[in-house]
Amino acid sequence: MKNKLLSAMVAVLFIFSTVSEALAEPVKESLYALSTVQAPYASELDLPSGDMKKFRDIEVSSEVTPDVYTYELSIAAETPEFYRLSSDYGREYLKNHKDKAYVDLYDELCAQCNAFEGYYDDVSATTVEFIDGSLQKLYYLPMQKGKYYIYGLTIDEIRAVFITFIKDHPEYYWLDTFTYVEEINYFTIDLCIYEEYASGAERQKLDEEIQTNLEKYVSAAEKYRSQSEYITAKKVHDDIAEAVEYSYEYFDKDGIKYSRPSETAAAHNIVSVLDNDEDTMPVCEGYAKAYSLILNALCIENILLTGYAGGDDHAWNLVKLDDDRFYWVDLTWDDPGDEISHYFFARGNTEFNEYHRPDTSQDTGFYFQYDLPEVPDTDFELMPFLNDNIINGIDIIHSGTFGDDLSWELYENKVLYIRGTGDMPQSFEYDNEKHITDAPWYEYQSDIAYVIIGEGITYVSSFAFSACFGIEYAYFPDGLESLGNYVFANAFSLKQIRLPASLISIGRNLVFSSNSMYFSDIYYDGTEDEWNEVSKENADIPTGITMHYSSASAPKQTPSAAPTPTPVTPTATPAVPIDEQYKYAISELKLTNKAGEKIAPIDIHGEANLHIVIDDHDADDREDTVILAIYCPDGRLNTIATQTMQFKATGRHTADFEFNADKGEVGEIKVFIWDSYNHHNPLALMKDLK
Repeated sequence: MKNKLLSAMVAVLFIFSTVSEALAEPVKESLYALSTVQAPYASELDLPSGDMKKFRDIEVSSEVTPDVYTYELSIAAETPEFYRLSSDYGREYLKNHKDKAYVDLYDELCAQCNAFEGYYDDVSATTVEFIDGSLQKLYYLPMQKGKYYIYGLTIDEIRAVFITFIKDHPEYYWLDTFTYVEEINYFTIDLCIYEEYASGAERQKLDEEIQTNLEKYVSAAEKYRSQSEYITAKKVHDDIAEAVEYSYEYFDKDGIKYSRPSETAAAHNIVSVLDNDEDTMPVCEGYAKAYSLILNALCIENILLTGYAGGDDHAWNLVKLDDDRFYWVDLTWDDPGDEISHYFFARGNTEFNEYHRPDTSQDTGFYFQYDLPEVPDTDFELMPFLNDNIINGIDIIHSGTFGDDLSWELYENKVLYIRGTGDMPQSFEYDNEKHITDAPWYEYQSDIAYVIIGEGITYVSSFAFSACFGIEYAYFPDGLESLGNYVFANAFSLKQIRLPASLISIGRNLVFSSNSMYFSDIYYDGTEDEWNEVSKENADIPTGITMHYSSASAPKQTPSAAPTPTPVTPTATPAVPIDEQYKYAISELKLTNKAGEKIAPIDIHGEANLHIVIDDHDADDREDTVILAIYCPDGRLNTIATQTMQFKATGRHTADFEFNADKGEVGEIKVFIWDSYNHHNPLALMKDLK
């Protein structure tokens, strides 16, 4: 099986550390902080589209030769199980919304393909005369019982049935197109397979490879199936993205020169993901079909669909998750390079549909798409379904002890689970020289996606998860009373936190609002009145965060029972005026090239200068730190640089950073100002260029 290894470099540079250098490091000296991260500005990514197969049919001037038809095929004793992993969403739509002729044709296509499963004789070429008089060799599927007559459907309606069948059946990798003959009041059609799969030996080899590699994907993910459909679907998503890469390159194979990925059959089907050939890589259909097939094997409902994205035809998926609702997944666009993104995973309509338009039932022919289930406007939220069952049956990969009779375990599914009773240590130490904390799990900071504190712990240490860049979700138990200072400071990927009604206080800067890029929700098991009683004066809860409160009558939840989303009432935390919260305002960012021309980050090519204008609202003389964070186009942190500046009373100040980058290496630039005295306090609202 082909492997594309992740370069999961762990950044030990804490973003609020003190660095004396005045100029930024070159962007090429990457300090990637994340192995996986969402890409916040997808419109700036160079995302592939347009390589999707342009479906076609062929009108022929006469019926195909009789030897195409047969009443008996020599089928292997055991047909691979992956042939049983189809969907029936399309057929159900035709059954409920179309005439019987649609379903009859669909069932005939199914019968003909089903009869071909496990057939390992060679398929001979048949010379066919097209309607324009030209001749071409085609490889017809040996048709059981002879030709099929289609009454009551137009050719466009036949195309709609064919494309619906294709989407329901990603397992039929060898199925290419169909030819048809139009008579006075009916059509006859015959199915064709790709020339690449005319060899019976080749199909048998591929069937065995597909089955074996499918089982590997399923085995890796099925242990999560009983815990969360979201986590299971994400595991498959990541495993596919890690194993393959988009088929951009020109290449030669078996003496044939392919100038575009769309010229290979394998790029458009499950073979590109599930065979053993390192040269076969997928385009969008290959990703979407393989993803659909594997999820089918895991009994996770999903839909393979087509539409328009990135300026051309494209294929992606809908996946049904833990809340019994469907969400968008574009695996192709989440695999833009060496690292894996989740920007297009489990998305709702609002942002996803800025870039995607599915085909609809109003579209005709091969652009027909049966009506899809309703998709929420908002993204999937895991937190209401997250609990300590997530570790059942999962292997521990790292563990240790700390404090007084406390222990921690890091599981294979990226869960950090902390056990014990009473308080964690008052604070983990932060080393200004090495830019690390002494939290025992810090070494694995980028390998932690979920934090679960076990029942019985009453206090979480200061700096417990500071700069754990991979953490996305954190679950705290009933009985927890206090959170220390800077618990999640610079946990850049943090999205959601669950807090118990037993909570009494939150320390300073739970997260830094000035760099909480994805932090969106707090699930609180108490009422809004109880939340208002929690001491959190300096917690720096980001403005605009969505609070989810349990109803007044709802019982307190235990870690083993996920809080239900039914009684949730979302409200927004009121914004604090900037002038009252920060000492400085970053009023202007101007990025120019060597010639002094204003440019966007994505257009940097060679030397660049970032000019920063800062308004000082504080009357005191201060020495503070301006921090420049440079991000790759897919959202990963690339480089951090700082300048220590002397601010003299109220007024306007400027700072300049100079750096070099190749075109396309930079997608976004963020600027922060932090306190140089204790290195931990944001003094200005973050400002960015993108």
